[in-house]
Amino acid sequence: MALYIVWTDRQNAKIFKLGANSEDLELHWKQPDHKTRGPDAEEHESEKFYHSIAAELRDAKGILIVGPGVGRTHFKHHLDKHDPKLAAKVLGVESADHPTDGQLKALARKFFNNPLHAV
Repeated sequence: MALYIVWTDRQNAKIFKLGANSEDLELHWKQPDHKTRGPDAEEHESEKFYHSIAAELRDAKGILIVGPGVGRTHFKHHLDKHDPKLAAKVLGVESADHPTDGQLKALARKFFNNPLHAV
């Protein structure tokens, strides 16, 4: 079981896995430039996009979702609707524009070391 940080907007996603000592943060999976064309394609393509992110989180013990805009909340709503067991592992949804690896590592350490988010 692992702790994951998912950075997502509506077109891109990166999943980072937090190491056992809360210092190591490794890129686990990356979905480059997911694009939709037209309003009809957007909902269908977004569902496939969010399903592909969720598939990479199967062994999660805890998940922190971060990102700019509405992409992070859309992903959380997707989990609530399509994968309630995985949605229950989401410990937080935070705003984070385009953090550097160092900023993301600091955010993850602060979040997961907080007793309120202990898993």
